Amino acid sequence: MIADGAGFHLAEGNELLPTNVRVITLPPYSPELNPNEQLWDIVKDRICNRVWEDMEELQDAINGVLKEYWSDPARVRSLLGNHFIHSEANSSYNNIIAA
Repeated sequence: MIADGAGFHLAEGNELLPTNVRVITLPPYSPELNPNEQLWDIVKDRICNRVWEDMEELQDAINGVLKEYWSDPARVRSLLGNHFIHSEANSSYNNIIAA
């Protein structure tokens, strides 16, 4: 699980987390490493500078952008292209295999 450093996120080793969950905490002040931030930037670019008739129309537009990622795993992987995330994910995998 990838988490920013917010105090309300559970830290790795917390007894409330399942034993098979590893928490990768992003460095402070690094939104460029967070795939959620990258996806939100894409959504904002596609919906900005428009006046929406109502909330339903806005929600449909947002869902239209997100659906492109729901149905295409390669697009999701493109958000994870950062070296930091890959190295942490590989480290987690190696730790699981070694256990």
